[in-house]
Amino acid sequence: MHWVIMFFMKKIKLKPAAYLLLLLIILIPLIIIGIALKSCGNSEEPVPTEEETTETTVEATPTPTPTPTPWDTNFFTNINSSNAILIDAETGDTINELLPDTRMYPASMTKMMTALVVFDNVTDLDSTTTLDQHIFDDLFGNDASSAGFENGETVSIRDLLYGCMLPSGAECCLGLADYVAGSEAEFVELMNEKAAELGMINTHFTNCTGLQDEQHFSTVRDMSILLRALLQKPILRTIITSPSYTVSPTNMHPEGFTFYNTLINGLNNRGYGTDLIRGGKTGYTAAAGQCLASFAVINGHEYILVTAGAMGDPYNGDALHIDDAIMVYQSLQDYLMI
Repeated sequence: MHWVIMFFMKKIKLKPAAYLLLLLIILIPLIIIGIALKSCGNSEEPVPTEEETTETTVEATPTPTPTPTPWDTNFFTNINSSNAILIDAETGDTINELLPDTRMYPASMTKMMTALVVFDNVTDLDSTTTLDQHIFDDLFGNDASSAGFENGETVSIRDLLYGCMLPSGAECCLGLADYVAGSEAEFVELMNEKAAELGMINTHFTNCTGLQDEQHFSTVRDMSILLRALLQKPILRTIITSPSYTVSPTNMHPEGFTFYNTLINGLNNRGYGTDLIRGGKTGYTAAAGQCLASFAVINGHEYILVTAGAMGDPYNGDALHIDDAIMVYQSLQDYLMI
């Protein structure tokens, strides 16, 4: 290109300065065009390799469908009780609840704590104690239930535990309290300490029998915690699931005598049996209404139901607390079979 410019320069006789200007006018556009072409060439996408052209498909992970659980259903729709809780006995998880933390009077469900404290403090259940006159004086006129022991009778701790839990004998509770702590007052301190240990934060005991007292209260949630703890003791589990028990011969009953489980009797009276509901502890006072802490086995799994405040009169044949338990456990069983 240079010789071409020199040729024209000689022909038209350009001066050197004009020659340089002409050279710049020609070269600058050419340089700009060359840069632009190079830039366009670099912007082209590289040719993909065979591996890169292979299409990869990533499948989306499907969202799992939730499995229905008892938490999806209210089993307390038609119950007679004002307070109730249904839990998984093995995990402690709540399935249904109805005013679970509202204070109520536990009545004879209290005796579960009496039995648990005795078990924790007595190593030899075949040791004996003699029931003192003051026990019967304390219970006189309080309409307390009795297992059938008498003043001055010498009884084993094991027999008193059965008498406490099956027929709900108040004299058994006081005899046990005297044996363990020397007095009911001292024994009640142990009961409240145990309640705190178990996390029963809305419970306060003033006696070992469940007799009515405004300062003697609990909740159905706390009672479910108590029953769950009791079921972890094989001996106590055996006691509350026993349909009946025969007392060993004593100085007052040389041939012994037999008492029966109030809950299992109530189930049998309804033709229900213990195929589902295995045991528990009933309770009743006029203020508390009918109460029940029970457990059932469904498909090999244990559940606990505590109800309170069913205002029926057991002396008139009402057993609304047992009716509630039958209905709730049967509904739970039917639901789990779906």
